[in-house]
Amino acid sequence: MSTRIRGVFATDSGMLALWRRDYFAAIKDYDSWARELLEDADIMRHVTAGAVVPINIRSDGVFACDIRAGTSDEPAGITEREAQYLTVKSQPYVFRSTGELLVSEIEHIEHAPSTRVGKLALPSGDYAAVVHLIA
Repeated sequence: MSTRIRGVFATDSGMLALWRRDYFAAIKDYDSWARELLEDADIMRHVTAGAVVPINIRSDGVFACDIRAGTSDEPAGITEREAQYLTVKSQPYVFRSTGELLVSEIEHIEHAPSTRVGKLALPSGDYAAVVHLIA
């Protein structure tokens, strides 16, 4: 059975992200955040580790997100109607869950997530995450 989380997220950096809280335990303030996520190379290091899936909109703004988790027997996907308005589809990213998936603006990745962060229980394991930008 698929599970999902819906939310509206605002970003001043042009990027939202799916991420793992345990992986970013060292982020407690702006300086520690900047050491981990300020540069593109830093973000790519975390993407490669399966701890971050970037949702790179490349524009500041407010965006509605619908994150769906499926299984190998019942994969999550988009509806026929959503497919009509599909603008961009990413290649699959590996997301290594340790029991929870979080979604927020990249600037809100931190050890103690604020109320601006969406949370979804996600059994431990490796997942293929595909980002769809729908107009």
